[in-house]
Amino acid sequence: MRRKKKVILAVSGGMDSSTTALKLIREGYEVQGVYLDLWKGFSEQPVVQNNNQITLDKLDVLSRKLHFPISILDRKEEFYNAIVTYFLRSLQIGLTPNPCVVCNKHIKFKVLFETLQQYDADLIATGHYARTRRNQDGRIALMKGTDRNKDQSYYLVYLDQYILQRTIFPLGNSIKNEIKNIYHAEISPHEKLSESQDLCFLSGFDYRTFLERYAPTSIQPGEIVDKIGNIIGSHNGLAFYTIGQRRGLQISSSEPYFVVRKQIATNQLVVGPNSELGQKRFELHNVHWISGDPGRIRRNYNIKIRYRARPVQALIRNDNDLGYITVSLKNVLRDITPGQFGVLYHKENVIAGGEISLE
Repeated sequence: MRRKKKVILAVSGGMDSSTTALKLIREGYEVQGVYLDLWKGFSEQPVVQNNNQITLDKLDVLSRKLHFPISILDRKEEFYNAIVTYFLRSLQIGLTPNPCVVCNKHIKFKVLFETLQQYDADLIATGHYARTRRNQDGRIALMKGTDRNKDQSYYLVYLDQYILQRTIFPLGNSIKNEIKNIYHAEISPHEKLSESQDLCFLSGFDYRTFLERYAPTSIQPGEIVDKIGNIIGSHNGLAFYTIGQRRGLQISSSEPYFVVRKQIATNQLVVGPNSELGQKRFELHNVHWISGDPGRIRRNYNIKIRYRARPVQALIRNDNDLGYITVSLKNVLRDITPGQFGVLYHKENVIAGGEISLE
C-alpha cells in the first residue's frame, strides 16, 4: 500500500493556513501542523495575552475538527535576535525595513525545513498565495499567485532552491473570496474575518509606540530642512518617517511637502515638493537569484519596490565585480525607499530580489 505523503504545514490559527490544512487533508496528505510561537512586544499586556490565548484555542479547535496534530514550537529568542533586532537596527540607521521577507528566510522556512527533517516528512506547505513550477533543468521557479490582489510571491524572494524543492503552496491557484467561502462553510461559520496589516511583533500597537518602548535611543528630535538646508520645521525622530511620506510633517506651507531623504549624520529630515521626489536609478544589495546568479547581464525586467507597488519596467545590470545590481528606469519613480526590497519579475516568474539602496 502506498503511504501518504507527509506535509509540514505552518499554521497560525487564521483563515488561510486553516483552509490550507483542509485542502491538504482532502487531497490525501498526512498533515503535521507547526505553530511558531514568536516573540511579541508588550507581552505583559492583558490584551496581548488574551489574543495569544484566542490563537491557541483556535488551533486546538482546528486540530480536533480536522483530525491532525499541531506542534507549538517556541522560537521567541531566535525570532527576537534575528528579526526584531534587524527591524530596530535598520530604523536606527535611517532605513525602512521589511521584516517579513527576512523572517521567511531566517525563521519561518528555516524552522519548517528543520521540522521536515525531524519528522522525515516529504514536503513543507504554507498558506501563501504563490505558486511553484519545476523547470526542465530541475530547478524550481517561484511564481505569482493567481489572485493578483493577494499575490505574496514578493515576500518569498529570499527562499533558496533547497527550500523551494520541498515546498508547496496549496492556495497559489485560489482566489481569496473562494478561500473565505470555504473557511466560513466548513471551518468557522460565524467568525468575523479581518485582514491583519501590521507586523506580528507589534502586537497591534503603533510602531511609534513600539519604538518608544523598545528602542528609545532611536528617537532623537531634529530639524526638518529643504534641499538647500533651510530649516522649516522639526521632527520627532527620523525613525518615524519614510520616503514619500506627507502626513505628520506639521509644516506650514502653501504647497504640500514630502519626505525626500534622511540625513543620518546630521539627524535632519529633508523634505520638498512632489517635483523633488523620485529617482531613475538605484541599487539592490544582498541580492538573491531564485534560480542561481546568472553572472554579468543587462536585461529588462519588471520590478516592484514594495509589496503593494505597481511593477514597472527597468533595465537591470548585474556585475559580479560590484557585488550588487543596478536598476535603471525610463521615468522617475516615486517612493524608492532604502531598506525595502526590490523584487524582479519576468511575466509570472520571480527572478531575484535585494535590498534597495540609493548609494
